[in-house]
Amino acid sequence: MKPPVPHRGRRLGVRVACVLALATLPLALLATVNAATYMAEQRSLSENALLKEIVGATASEKMMLREASGVVGTLAVAARAVLDDAEGCSKLLNATLLARPYLSFAALVPQSGQIRCSTAETEIDIAQDSMFADLISYQEPQNRLVAPSPSGAAPTLALTAPVVDAAGAYSGLVAIYVPLAELLPQRDTDQLALFSAAGEIFGGGDGGTHTFDVLPETNALIGMTERAPTSYTATDEKGIQRIYAVAPLVAGELYAIGLRQGAAMGLWGWVSPVTTPAIVWLSTLALAFLALDRFFIRKVGHLAGTVRGLAEDPRAARDIGLDLNDSTWEFREIGSALQILQQALRDNEAELQEAEHQRDVLLREVHHRVRNNLQLIASIMNMQIRRVESGSLRDILVRIQARILNLAAIHRELLQTPGIATVHADELFGKVIPAFQLRLKDQGHGHEISTQLDPVRMSPEQAVPLALLAAEALNDGSQYAAEDEDGVRRIDFTFVHVGEELARLEVSYLLSDRLPGAATMGTGGGSPLIRSFASQLGCQLDEERTDGRYRLRIDVPLVEVGEAPMADDIAPVQVDPT
Repeated sequence: MKPPVPHRGRRLGVRVACVLALATLPLALLATVNAATYMAEQRSLSENALLKEIVGATASEKMMLREASGVVGTLAVAARAVLDDAEGCSKLLNATLLARPYLSFAALVPQSGQIRCSTAETEIDIAQDSMFADLISYQEPQNRLVAPSPSGAAPTLALTAPVVDAAGAYSGLVAIYVPLAELLPQRDTDQLALFSAAGEIFGGGDGGTHTFDVLPETNALIGMTERAPTSYTATDEKGIQRIYAVAPLVAGELYAIGLRQGAAMGLWGWVSPVTTPAIVWLSTLALAFLALDRFFIRKVGHLAGTVRGLAEDPRAARDIGLDLNDSTWEFREIGSALQILQQALRDNEAELQEAEHQRDVLLREVHHRVRNNLQLIASIMNMQIRRVESGSLRDILVRIQARILNLAAIHRELLQTPGIATVHADELFGKVIPAFQLRLKDQGHGHEISTQLDPVRMSPEQAVPLALLAAEALNDGSQYAAEDEDGVRRIDFTFVHVGEELARLEVSYLLSDRLPGAATMGTGGGSPLIRSFASQLGCQLDEERTDGRYRLRIDVPLVEVGEAPMADDIAPVQVDPT
């Protein structure tokens, strides 16, 4: 028998995996929390370290700007003496640039916007410049980003200071320009950039404008200017998360931003707080399940298959201990116990087979002796029949002899049945009825018996009385069956299934005019014997006569072997042979 396929959720491996998952899940959650806390601490340390690094890297640039602020203030005081001397003013500014190479341009800007005193060789008119009106109207020192500078250079930082004449009246301003390239050392151009308060990024050793792919988005830059100096984690233009630090060079105007070499967050830049605990949890779960599967689940499945094999066929079951030699001590003990059970089952089965064989031999011997005795009795009666002169007595003896021969035929067929415990009723009737018909032909009776037989299995306790009942019914039919339209004395015999636990035997034929009376169905005790056999079977006999046709019907319940009543339990029937 094929073993049933269990539902997936009922398998031992699935349930063990679920239990392991639930048992280790709190550890996985705890590891996730710890990993998140550790990553937050590491990120905070990295941000603070990077901020210190950036503040240290921009210290010299801040010192340069402070010096430039002092220079522009000094020039604003010195310019009072040369307000009307353009040549002397220009010499003063050129001397200042020569002394400080990081300056790219210097000029004295009057309120008219016509610059005659500057480090340029020609006069410059900036009266129409949009920034000029803003610069000249603000009579305080200023630091502004200008791009390009009046000298045509790259974007620069303009530092201005107001100039007043001897009378104290506002005359204009002094402006000096510091190129952004001077504020971004060559050694740090890949990890340090400058950006304005508007989010415009400056970088590169050539002083040009460049948008770095590794720098954060513009909106993030603008938001960080209000909190500078600060460090934070943001996403660059490529969507990679990095750590940045922002330090002000000129508050409100120019800022420096830096990041670490490569991916700012290192290994933790791509590993989330859940990834590592999840990997460890799944690995631990897989390892634990594989261990349980190797040492427990497979062995249980093997033992289940072996026990099923023992239940189905102990003789064909394989040796249990062969597959448990590499198992633990407990499974070896179970295997040893099952081996003992297997051997006991084999021994018991061998004993049962031997007992069954002895029973079959005994029953066959009983059937054989009964048949021989009945045939001997029939032979003795045959000799007596030959000596009897009375015709009526001879007919009675012939009918009794016929019953004895029927009984002998039944025992002969039971003797030849392959299985003694159960009898195939269709095969039994299929052999008894032709033998009965042959005896009728030998006696000079031309009867035809039509049969309809279903394969019905019965116990011998039921088969013997049922066969005798059928023989008596056929014997009565041979005496009282009339000829049909074709001139044939026909007897219909059926034995078929009626439901799963019931079989029906039916014998029918046309009645002849030789019927002695309306209440009897034959002579020599046929009907009493039929009722006796029906009573022995525990069944109700149903007889009917309709339109000159006789029908005998009996429904036999099919019972297990040993549950049918034995012949000794039924009282013998007293029959009047006359």
